Amino acid sequence: VAFAADGSAVEIAVRDDGLGFVPGSQPGPESAHFGIQGMRERAERLGGQFGVESAPGSGTTVRCLIRCRDYDPEMERDDAPALAPAAADGRAPLA
Repeated sequence: VAFAADGSAVEIAVRDDGLGFVPGSQPGPESAHFGIQGMRERAERLGGQFGVESAPGSGTTVRCLIRCRDYDPEMERDDAPALAPAAADGRAPLA
């Protein structure tokens, strides 16, 4: 687990050395599996980026980057619109 914060953004990465998988091949909501999609939706709702890197035999890394911003009580509402994705800052895009 790696965590970094610099006053403008917070980033967390979780890596394992498991079996890995081909991204996009895992079960999704159509099979009642909401984990990766749920994490991505939460990050995007905050204007952040979310990515999963994996390959068979290579383990998996999950990354999330959220830019710091002023508190907005509208984000507490269940029907609040998602924020626009954070602008690129030279980091590799999270996919």
